[in-house]
Amino acid sequence: MSDYCAVDWNSNCEYASANTNSSYPNMIQQCNKVNGACIGSGIGSAFTQGEMLIRNTASKKYLTQESTNCAIKYQPFDPLTPTSPMIRYFEPVCNMRGNCVPVYEVDPDKIDEDPVMNKILSNPIIAMDILLNIYNSAKRMGKLEGLRNTRLYNFFSSPVFQNYANSSKRYAELRAGN
Repeated sequence: MSDYCAVDWNSNCEYASANTNSSYPNMIQQCNKVNGACIGSGIGSAFTQGEMLIRNTASKKYLTQESTNCAIKYQPFDPLTPTSPMIRYFEPVCNMRGNCVPVYEVDPDKIDEDPVMNKILSNPIIAMDILLNIYNSAKRMGKLEGLRNTRLYNFFSSPVFQNYANSSKRYAELRAGN
């Protein structure tokens, strides 16, 4: 569903994003930032189905580049149904040093009208890693000023986000031994 919604957020996506059920695990696949162990089903299970859809949609919609230590994997949505549609996900190559590090970017001219980003900014905890990545990518590429006068830039300027960004930076430096 997130692949579908990343291309065209419509009434179906809006309806699904309102789902408050939290009994099914998430299907996000990623490596643990501390020990490199691969984790999958169950991550983010404190989030509702709708919140996970928004987060997963954002992770696909804003992705512009994936790191070389990640592989695209496909599996049937329902393995018991031969005609089941295939779903795509990135699986980190966990035996390599480092993590699967995507590059996320947004279009400053369209971001304020973007329903996915507006949902994230209304509940940023569901995608803080994606927001931090967008911020760091924009900063690194010299595109942060292009976001000025947007709701996203205002969020990036907030003390809450700046504290998060600074603590994430300190954590990365500690891991690197600096």
